[in-house]
Amino acid sequence: MIAAYRKLFALYPPRWSTPGPSPALAPAPLTADFERSRNPSVQAPSGWTLVGEPPAEHIISLRIGLPQSNFETLKEHLLQISDPDHERYGQHLSKEEVEEFVKPPSHSLDKAHGFAEVDLERSPAKDWVNIKVPVKLAEEMLGTSGDTLSPSSLHAHIDVIQPTTICFPRFNPLSTTFHWPDAGHSTITIKCLQQLYNTGGYSPSGYLEQFANLNDLKLFYQDQVPQAVNSSYEFVSVKGGLNNQTTNSAGAEANLDVQFAFGLTFPTPATFWSTAGRPPFLPDLTTPSNTNDFVLAQEKVPYVISTSYGEPEQTVPEAYARRVCDSLAQLGARGVSLLFSSGDGGVGDGSSSASHRCKTNDGRNATRFLPTFPAGCPYVTAVGGTTEVPEVSVDFSGGGFSDYFPRPAYQDDSVNAFLKTVPSGLYKDLYNPAGRGFPDVAAQGTSFRIFYRGRSASIGGTSASSPAFAGIVTLLNDARLAQGKSPLGFLNPAIYAKGYAGLNDITGGYSNVGCGTKGFNVSSYGKPTFCRHFRDIY
Repeated sequence: MIAAYRKLFALYPPRWSTPGPSPALAPAPLTADFERSRNPSVQAPSGWTLVGEPPAEHIISLRIGLPQSNFETLKEHLLQISDPDHERYGQHLSKEEVEEFVKPPSHSLDKAHGFAEVDLERSPAKDWVNIKVPVKLAEEMLGTSGDTLSPSSLHAHIDVIQPTTICFPRFNPLSTTFHWPDAGHSTITIKCLQQLYNTGGYSPSGYLEQFANLNDLKLFYQDQVPQAVNSSYEFVSVKGGLNNQTTNSAGAEANLDVQFAFGLTFPTPATFWSTAGRPPFLPDLTTPSNTNDFVLAQEKVPYVISTSYGEPEQTVPEAYARRVCDSLAQLGARGVSLLFSSGDGGVGDGSSSASHRCKTNDGRNATRFLPTFPAGCPYVTAVGGTTEVPEVSVDFSGGGFSDYFPRPAYQDDSVNAFLKTVPSGLYKDLYNPAGRGFPDVAAQGTSFRIFYRGRSASIGGTSASSPAFAGIVTLLNDARLAQGKSPLGFLNPAIYAKGYAGLNDITGGYSNVGCGTKGFNVSSYGKPTFCRHFRDIY
């Protein structure tokens, strides 16, 4: 049964904003979950009202995830080729080899529910199928009745169907701190990062309606990387994604990403992806609207991809989150280093107040820390934030433990050692100590000097940390490739096994405040902590 919701007002805007019209009231689709949802009683957040059912002939796009026949074997390959002590280290798989591992079994591919093959849009590995159908037909196909779906004969052939979960699409970027005017002498520049992370002597051979402005990039280069002034980046549109170049369309997040990531790595070839479309989404109080999008496999992929966006994990349907995480593992197997900002809300909403917004969205309304997705996926490298020189941890840096994903073996020693520093009983029932811990590393995250809509400005957040870290990884890849070696690919197993020896341990600073608590403190115990950054690791 499909219903429509209407948002009455925007509750929690980002920390920076520009004047603009109020968002129009718009309906959003909702159906019952096909998968066995972890949160079967998801509640609409304050500000949303059920207004009725959409027209029966309204066309919706169904995205059906079929079972991936041999993903566990692919995961074994990924861990072997990412382990610096394994004989297969660096022997990444081809696109075709990866697709063979995740190709659905033939008996699942045959289930077409009366559709002709020309009506189906399949992914290269055929593990996703897209179809466009009227609401009425979607209900007939899925056998919806009340809050359940009945065709059990399909369960063995379908992992997930989207959108078949509550969706509240009013979109905001991940929070950042944004300052007018420029903070002057205290800002982080390209030269500062090069000195801090020991890369200055080395010479290398969008998301969500965030557009990277070329004029702002040129101003940035004139200010900090004059040798790059006449250079640009390759723009790739994914599924109709745009890159509007009008001044008012310039995105602070996108400008930050391209200016620092590309500025650090010039003249390494750079690509900016802009993708249309949104993933499914479940609301909670800290993120009542969807702010995420994902870039999946392309025919040709860069060696390093940085993403400065994330959601509270519980706002993404668990079955869908797992499929996205598995897709990210596929990129890692192909030799791609995937970096995600760990978030800017500490252990949740960034608030130490008793009136915090860290509530479960499963109907219980219980207080709980809010881990970030995709940072909590075990196949990506989550980047937290530091500040000052010498560096210390910054209080807004997102970090904690996933509720969806168990702790991977590569971080067992480190996380177990960290948990021993947490007082017994502290934050009991607020987090999952058996979950994947994040972030994995950290880098400067405050007072980055960027150019935005023709003016210099100071911006901060782990949205700054991730592209800065990505720039260093790109330089490491450049050095490896020049010696005939493979790119680093999936970083975490190597970081936790050996790479930490080349990282600077952050032993002081601020705890990651949130959810009415002080969050977790910084600790040092001789293994990679959750607050390290690259410094002369190669």
